[in-house]
Amino acid sequence: VRDDMSSRLQKLIAQLEEANAQNRMLQAENQKATSNLAEAQRRSNQRIAGLEQQIQDADQKLREAVNEKEAVSADRELLKNLNDDVERRLKKAENEIEDLEKRKKEESHLQKSSIRSAEDSL
Repeated sequence: VRDDMSSRLQKLIAQLEEANAQNRMLQAENQKATSNLAEAQRRSNQRIAGLEQQIQDADQKLREAVNEKEAVSADRELLKNLNDDVERRLKKAENEIEDLEKRKKEESHLQKSSIRSAEDSL
């Protein structure tokens, strides 16, 4: 009976040692997997940080582009208003020139008529 108990104890010890060996192996694999996961998370966090920076840069560029567009639109409106004002002034000047030319012709006709009348009176 003692030999039988001793044999069973030896088997149990062998099974326990094998279970401990498997446990150590699983712990090593778990540690390696945990390390790999931590590295993957670190790389992922770096990529996320890089993407967030790209988003911030793109957002800043977008804001700058919008501001530039608004400035260009304001400049365009200002130039249009200035151009309209110049066209009005030019048209007014052309009308004044036409009026002056008409008056000049009328005065020239009046002078010629006056001269003829004066000549006829003599």
